Amino acid sequence: MKLGTILPSPSTIQTNVLFATRQAKAKREVAKRFGLTEGNDNGYEVRYYNTNRLYAVIGRDMIPHWFEVRENGDFPVRVQ
Repeated sequence: MKLGTILPSPSTIQTNVLFATRQAKAKREVAKRFGLTEGNDNGYEVRYYNTNRLYAVIGRDMIPHWFEVRENGDFPVRVQ
């Protein structure tokens, strides 16, 4: 039995970076279509702010998911 390695190879790193770059570009284009400006990147997500209290996170499905900032946290909201 031959065991493989879990360490990434240079080619898999390059593939992953290319995919992440394409995803980020596509999400910026979706945000632009909704008239959103890039707010902040907290390492996990990029928040596109509509107002000081309302922002969207573009999901993997390229659909914006809206949240409202309240004093006791951030809560999902439905935007019509």
